[in-house]
Amino acid sequence: MKIYTKIGDKGSTRLYSGETVPKNDPLVMAYGKIDTLVSFIGFSKSLISSIKRKNSRAKIKEIANELEKLQIICFKIMTDLAGTNIQNIERIEEKDIEYIESQIDKIWEELPQLKNFIIPGNDPYSASLHLARSICREVEPILLQANSKYNINPLILKIVNRISDLLFSISIKIDLLINKNLSIIKNNKKLEQ
Repeated sequence: MKIYTKIGDKGSTRLYSGETVPKNDPLVMAYGKIDTLVSFIGFSKSLISSIKRKNSRAKIKEIANELEKLQIICFKIMTDLAGTNIQNIERIEEKDIEYIESQIDKIWEELPQLKNFIIPGNDPYSASLHLARSICREVEPILLQANSKYNINPLILKIVNRISDLLFSISIKIDLLINKNLSIIKNNKKLEQ
């Protein structure tokens, strides 16, 4: 099986519709950035799965499973984007957003209320999730560019926003699980919570 098509050799790629577009097309850039996010969530999942704490194994496994579900949702987003111009493709639906929101709500039932910004980097596990969250935020302006050219599913921008919220929530959960406190910043000074 050959995995190369040589279409990209001249800076083009094909959408699901068969349409050939340049690789700097905003639609291609959007699902390419989601692909980066999928990979980085996978890195975070792998890193978190390596935590060896006897009293935290169930929570670690639950978090790793949640990250994998998030990766699958991201694949669905890429399918939706790549298939923007065709019918009968699996699309992001309101139920996907509701699922992510329920996970966010579930996490925050256990976490303290935050009133300040978090300084990422207490540990590599939560820091990797903050990086994934930042990558997710980079998708949003690209989606807006894509939407000005294509009629993309309006739920995609909404779910990407929720995914970054979920990644933030999981990062706080991991940070508190590992470190028992957060590094926060208030008035441009670091405080311990």
